[in-house]
Amino acid sequence: MAGNLDTYLKYTGQVDDEGFKLSANTETSGRYHTNWLNMMYPRLKLARNLLRDDGVIFVSIDDHEVQNLRQIMDEIFGPENFIATAIWEKADSPRNSARLFSEDHDYVLVYSRDSAWTPNRLPRTWDADFDTMEQDLVEAIDNIKADRSEDDVLYELLFKYGLDLAIPAEVRTIEGRKVTVIGAGALVVCLADDVSLEVVSGIAALKAELSPEVMRVVFLDSGFKDDVAKTNAAQILKQACIDDVKSL
Repeated sequence: MAGNLDTYLKYTGQVDDEGFKLSANTETSGRYHTNWLNMMYPRLKLARNLLRDDGVIFVSIDDHEVQNLRQIMDEIFGPENFIATAIWEKADSPRNSARLFSEDHDYVLVYSRDSAWTPNRLPRTWDADFDTMEQDLVEAIDNIKADRSEDDVLYELLFKYGLDLAIPAEVRTIEGRKVTVIGAGALVVCLADDVSLEVVSGIAALKAELSPEVMRVVFLDSGFKDDVAKTNAAQILKQACIDDVKSL
């Protein structure tokens, strides 16, 4: 019986030749769409909970799952909150490699949290005043809105990097600064201010301690102690074989 099961799992592409289960959601899987929906549903549910009452969400999708996405968006946000399906032209010219039709566009589903939502005109582009330009530039440095909590930013990063929302997270203190270590080092986030080179070196040491296959590190763009720390942070982390370094 066990042999038959092993043969079936190999035949359906669920395990490799050595019997290890494969995590890829291949299109030949009988549960391909189900697996995709199970992955998307909790993320969209959380995205709705993070929206303000007057918030709106834009979800980009291609032909393969657009109809399924529309169904779960209706279930989570309510069909009354559907605003539009926009077409995004992602290619300027037809693809020569196309088998039948050249797929030159994707879809963007737009939903609001509240059916009373109405669009607002975009503000005018920034008109710099020479007398106050320096202060305006300083105020523009902080790229995170004041009403965004640290948890909001962490959830957004999990979405961005495709990490499971239930992945374990550990909070550490390095040189007096809060550092959140997610997924045993898969993602390290420091949103503290006054980050010094000592803090960066402490984060770099996590690579050897935790030994993740890939470590991503995120800082606040305005969080470094000075220009020296900001300039040298990437080099210090690179020496520890950490190449994926971002700032918000």
